[in-house]
Amino acid sequence: MAAIRLNSPQLALEIARRGLHARDLACLASVSPATLSAALNGRAVSTATLRKIALALIKISVVPGVEELIQPAVTLGPGRQQTSGLGMRLAESGRGGSLDPS
Repeated sequence: MAAIRLNSPQLALEIARRGLHARDLACLASVSPATLSAALNGRAVSTATLRKIALALIKISVVPGVEELIQPAVTLGPGRQQTSGLGMRLAESGRGGSLDPS
């Protein structure tokens, strides 16, 4: 069985554009939340899983106006801020980090 790595930032963006949580997409795609998490974290999934995820995304409409609310993910060097796909700044704290509105 062939395995493929999905474009995980784009997958996260498509989930957000539809107003879903990852677990919602996993249910709609008939894959386990762990499998979807693996895809979101850059691990390879089967082509059958890719097909299930893609077909589930096609069935769900994009939320109108959501594009203006979502910032694309930014990958920066060490010690610099990163922005999540939902327009949130990842802030360092003594407890491993928290999400703060940017």
